[in-house]
Amino acid sequence: MGAIFGVITYLSNKKDPKEYNLKHILSLKTGGQFGFINLSIPFVRTTLYEDFLVLSYWKKLIIPYEEIIKLEKSGLFNSGFRIITKNGNKYGTPLIWTFNKERREIIISQMKKRVTAQV
Repeated sequence: MGAIFGVITYLSNKKDPKEYNLKHILSLKTGGQFGFINLSIPFVRTTLYEDFLVLSYWKKLIIPYEEIIKLEKSGLFNSGFRIITKNGNKYGTPLIWTFNKERREIIISQMKKRVTAQV
């Protein structure tokens, strides 16, 4: 069982080539729901860069900020947020959560600086 957790943690920490040589603005270990897949904290890496957001588990979901339509506060104990994009078929509607509302607010405030749509 420990080996499975180790592999998931390793894969979530592994960067996509688009992340190489870029300085992130913010990176937190979070939980997430991606369709029928639910992953608890710390198995999702949520990383904000200047032009895009990376949600990393065993897959890498790279969402350019211009694709984000809306951020909805929701999730377990209301400490999460759902990301609504222009292309739900490509990105889905991931739900990201943290241990507390303050961390959620930090992520959302940083994203609001970069997302051009109403959030």
